[in-house]
This record gives sequence, structure tokens and C-alpha cells, in this order.
Amino acid sequence: MDKNKLDSKIDDVASKTKDAASKASAKVAEVAGKASHVAADAAKKVEKMAKEGGQRIHEAADKVSHVVEELGEKAAQAMRGAAHDVAGAGKDLAGKGGDKPKGNG
Repeated sequence: MDKNKLDSKIDDVASKTKDAASKASAKVAEVAGKASHVAADAAKKVEKMAKEGGQRIHEAADKVSHVVEELGEKAAQAMRGAAHDVAGAGKDLAGKGGDKPKGNG
């Protein structure tokens, strides 16, 4: 395989990797957003149940609501971190794929 053909294949793989990383990053961000919405909805439902059930249940529900919100936020943060890591790895890999081999050439 000649050098130009090899360089072209490397560039093609780097481009596909970068595209895949971007898609993965977008999907992870989407999932993180959904996790946040689910947590917020759960917290609202718990709050509604607490109002209907009295003070004691309200206190317990507040605690549960707080925990649910924290879990949702942690999930969203983890997903954003994963998206960032995937995007960074894809960019790194895409950058390395574009490097031309040194030596005979």
C-alpha cells in the first residue's frame, strides 16, 4: 500500500472516530438531560404526596425528594463528564490519526 493511500485511510478513520465521538457525546448529554427531568418529576410527585399526607410524611418526603434530586444531579454530572471524556478521546484519536508517519517518505 503506498504512502498516500495509507494516509488517506488514516485520515478517514480519524474522521469517522471524531464523528462517532461527537454522536456519543450528544447522546450522553441527551441521556443526562432526561435523567435530570426524571429526577425533577419524581421530586415533584413526592412533594405532592407529602402535601396530601400530613406533616410526618411531608418531612420524610422532603428527605426523599432531596435524595432524588441529588441522585439526578449526580447522574447528570456523571453523564456530562462521560460525554466530555468521550469527546476528548475522540478528538485526541482524530488528532493522532492525522499525524503523518515519519521515516521513509
